[in-house]
Amino acid sequence: MITVLARNGLLKQIELVCSFLKMESWGPDTEGFNSLLRTLLHLGFIHTTMDCFRLMKLWESDPDESTFRILINGLESKGEMYISVTVREEAQKLFGTSLHFLEEDEEMVCP
Repeated sequence: MITVLARNGLLKQIELVCSFLKMESWGPDTEGFNSLLRTLLHLGFIHTTMDCFRLMKLWESDPDESTFRILINGLESKGEMYISVTVREEAQKLFGTSLHFLEEDEEMVCP
């Protein structure tokens, strides 16, 4: 749905949809959140992406290696180095200092 809204130039509606998410509760759905994070990053919604990442953790969807790969590589590709560093630090706390999974291929991180 987010992609359809973007293709039709309805960028404010994307923000609205994401704000509605804050009022709902998805429950644990790491794969669903990863897809949403990937799409939002691709569209350049950096702050909305990070809001959704916080919601993901709040709703007990455990970020996995793919989540951090999407975020770190996507943020860096958008030039958001400062935000990327904080996400990288969080990943290191969870997975240790070696973030080998960042080198793995990720489908459509951010073109």
